[in-house]
Amino acid sequence: MVDTRRAIRWLRVNADLYGIDTKRLAVLGHSAGAFAVLMATVADEEDFANDDGTAIPDQNPSVSSRPNACVEVSGTAGSDIGLGFGDYRLEITADDPPIMIWHGTADT
Repeated sequence: MVDTRRAIRWLRVNADLYGIDTKRLAVLGHSAGAFAVLMATVADEEDFANDDGTAIPDQNPSVSSRPNACVEVSGTAGSDIGLGFGDYRLEITADDPPIMIWHGTADT
């Protein structure tokens, strides 16, 4: 999730160079990648830290790492539309960017 957030920040910082519309930046992930993009979409900027509790260093901390939309494919979103990571739990709310949760009939 940290790498996902860093990548989003990098894209926002370099948007002019690559012709990226930062108002239409969406992320897609499958399986573990689905977990990473969903967490980057719904978690607050300060929700994660290093194991010792210190902030995770970032080259562009003032730039938003939240995408404008998310597609979660065969990931970890449960039927209660929440995410669990150990004892940590996030809920998807109406304030979050649009999220498409895509699962197949054989997914468990």
